[in-house]
Amino acid sequence: MNRLKIKKTSVAGIGTMGSGIVIALVISGFPVTAYDIDEDALLRGKKNVEAFLSQSVKRGKISEKEKEVYLSNIDWTSSIENLAESDAVVEAIYEDLKVKRDFFAKLDSIAKPDCIFITNTSTLSVTSIASCCRRHEKVVGIHFCNPAPLMKLVEIAFTPLTSDEVKEEIFSFVKKLGKEYVITNDAPGHIVNQLLMPFWADAVRIFEEKTATAKDIDALCRLGFGLPKGPLEMIDIAGLPIMVTVLESLYNEYGEKRYKPPHLLRKYAQSGFVGRKCGKGFYVYEKKGEFGTTDEKKKDEKVSTIKTSFGKIGVVGFGTMGRGIAQTASESGYEVAVVELNDSQRKDGLSFIERMVKGRAEKGKIDKKEIGNIIARINLSDDFSVLSGCDIVIEAVFEKAELKKKVFTNIEEVVEDDTIIASNTSCIPLTELASALKKPERACGIHYFNPAPLMKVVEIVKAMQSTDAVIDKACKFIQSEGKIPVVSKDVPGFISNRLLIPYLFQAFRKFDQGLASIEDIDKAMVLGAGFPMGPFKVSDLIGLDVLLQIGEFMYAETGDPDFAPPSLLRRMIAAGYIGRKRGKGFYNYNNC
Repeated sequence: MNRLKIKKTSVAGIGTMGSGIVIALVISGFPVTAYDIDEDALLRGKKNVEAFLSQSVKRGKISEKEKEVYLSNIDWTSSIENLAESDAVVEAIYEDLKVKRDFFAKLDSIAKPDCIFITNTSTLSVTSIASCCRRHEKVVGIHFCNPAPLMKLVEIAFTPLTSDEVKEEIFSFVKKLGKEYVITNDAPGHIVNQLLMPFWADAVRIFEEKTATAKDIDALCRLGFGLPKGPLEMIDIAGLPIMVTVLESLYNEYGEKRYKPPHLLRKYAQSGFVGRKCGKGFYVYEKKGEFGTTDEKKKDEKVSTIKTSFGKIGVVGFGTMGRGIAQTASESGYEVAVVELNDSQRKDGLSFIERMVKGRAEKGKIDKKEIGNIIARINLSDDFSVLSGCDIVIEAVFEKAELKKKVFTNIEEVVEDDTIIASNTSCIPLTELASALKKPERACGIHYFNPAPLMKVVEIVKAMQSTDAVIDKACKFIQSEGKIPVVSKDVPGFISNRLLIPYLFQAFRKFDQGLASIEDIDKAMVLGAGFPMGPFKVSDLIGLDVLLQIGEFMYAETGDPDFAPPSLLRRMIAAGYIGRKRGKGFYNYNNC
């Protein structure tokens, strides 16, 4: 068999994905036949493509002449016979196995012998789709991420019978499209949907359970996880009914409860709250969404630094987080009293802060003249009495509930009655910690992300005993540091770990099951889902030992198997591979 050369292409199914694929193909130099059996759908698809290209002209991405050339290279048809001379046909029709198989069976009878059949399925088995074809060796899956013209990633899935010649041609085809690719086992959902859809569904559940507002969930994901948009924003863009359909398909395939569509998602979709396209979903929009666009009003994530009546801040524990919290408070102009019992930890911590502050000054983040004042405002001691006069004290000791409760009682003995006593815990229930106090209503969680001086978002956790006044003061304190507070109910993991831990553990399990390589899973979640780092690199950065500790605590607290540390995590730790701090985790850092 001679090596195939894809020149003329077709796209079947001209909905949102099909329209996007048409654009991706035509702007890469491929003539395209756009096919849909529904004339109305074909007309809508044509308008969508024209609208996208017109927007590209307005934004200076292409010229008017280029737009006209692209449009002239697209033939629109409702007759499948017009696909007969294509070198490759990309199917992007509704996610129904029977419908897709019926289409490919018809196409098989008219297409030329060397035509490659490509399915864009995101939730079905490529092998199952290909089983209806006589040319099984020429059927592949290429899942374009939405929006197809803009997203750099495609996921490639081969069947057991896909020929080597076809594989090589597909690699060349994808390269000409200007896309990066990952290779995934032929598993419904591939990489991105298997990991991203339950992450989004978990965000819906957090909102449904009233753990946090939609705005705070999305703000945390943007500012804490580095996502370009929050999960609820993204569901509104994708469309709530589509989200329900994808989750149902994954749930039917795998039976994993995180794939089960949340009740609220179904209710919203059934009530007409379908997302951007109708102007309302988890948010209400000024206008309905257009193809390939969202609300383009840029979110202002900056917080006007406000003044508070606070003058002195206390920090207990001078490890990684305690140092960052103390540095942040001092840079914001507060006097900071630090309690650390270990003498070397105090010295090392202050030296570390001095290096960090000098580094930030060199980068223009702070005034060089302020370096000395920032260091001078930090008062170190091994005696809790130094906390007297503090308006708020934040403990950042090791993640052990009994230790933190002891610290809480020690703090309460020396501070005033109206001092807020807060914990930087990332997973221990604040209600339990508050119970150690004589005045538990003064307690709350103030969970900084690492590194504290750089991260813009902070979780404020309301214990069952916390008063609204305490939460309000805590939020204002965080705003005074130029950060954004997000408020969470006191549930295991709060917002951040409630989302992050199941997502990371799911990635571990899917790798262990042979879904794809570590590198391709990370690449898929960066290029296909918008994460700044993939789940394995993030895990190495956090520390696998830390993840094990958090997972064990959350599993013990909830009994939820999604929080149970996977066997792969335990094996890695047993081998001494715990991440960047030891030079080796899922990746090797010894030469970094």
